[in-house]
Formats: sequence, structure tokens, C-alpha cells
Amino acid sequence: ADFHLRVLKIQEERVGAYEAFETAIKALIEGGAENEYEKACAEVTSRFKQASDSINGVETQLVSLGTATAQKLSGWIRKLQAFEKDKLYLTVASHIERKRLSKIRTAVEASAKRNEERQHPQGAGCSCVDAQEQEKELDELALEVHGEQVGAMQKDINTLV
Repeated sequence: ADFHLRVLKIQEERVGAYEAFETAIKALIEGGAENEYEKACAEVTSRFKQASDSINGVETQLVSLGTATAQKLSGWIRKLQAFEKDKLYLTVASHIERKRLSKIRTAVEASAKRNEERQHPQGAGCSCVDAQEQEKELDELALEVHGEQVGAMQKDINTLV
């Protein structure tokens, strides 16, 4: 009878997990340590798994009731779980891209600073950029970030739902 209240409470817990996840990525982008982000991801992953397991438990209880209303509610819960899985994939993809862009931005800024510090025929303050060097650095960085994060995040997501 209190199934809907249990589902709402679990969803509130998920909202809290998403908030913690967002806080972690913002801290990383603003210069936080990678290992702190990874710890936060592990904690959030655990929270998402717990929420998913709890919701699945409610759905199992509803199915066991065998009533038409319980069947409708269990169908709704399955749809909710599918939406949550999609949302988590999108959130993780967003984190991967935000992290990648942050690293690229840092690399570009470092490259620009190195270029400013070099002696140029035009004199101090020249804004010449060694495009080939910068492009190579960005390509290497993008491959590194993308390769590391996609595999780890997909593994975590698959264990959640």
C-alpha cells in the first residue's frame, strides 16, 4: 500500500546521488584531484546501485501481489528504471566530455603560455602558436582521457541497472 511512497523516497535518494555526482565533476574541473573524483564516483555508484536494488525490490513485491493495479505499478517502475539508466548514461557521457574539455583547455592554455615565453622574431608578446605541436598534444590528450574514462564508466553503469 505504501509502494508509491517507497518509490518516491528512493527517487529522492537518487536525486541526492546526482547532486553529489555533479559536485564531484565541478570540483575536478575547477582543479580538484583526480583521485577525489574517483572516490566520489565510487560512492555515487554505490548509491545508485542501492537505489536500483531497492526499486527492483519494490517492483518484485508488486508483481507478487498479482493484482491489476500492482501490475500497472510494476510496469511503471520498469519504465522508470529504463529512464534512470538512460539518464545515468547521459550524465556519465556529460562528465566524460566535460572532463575531456577541461583537460584540453588546460593543455591549450599551457601551450599558449609556452609559446608566449618563446623568443619570436616579432618580439615579446607575440601570439604565434605552433599549431602542429598543439594539435599533437590535443590529440594525445583526447585519446588518453577518452580511453580511460569510457571503459571504466561503462563497467560501473552496467553493474547498476
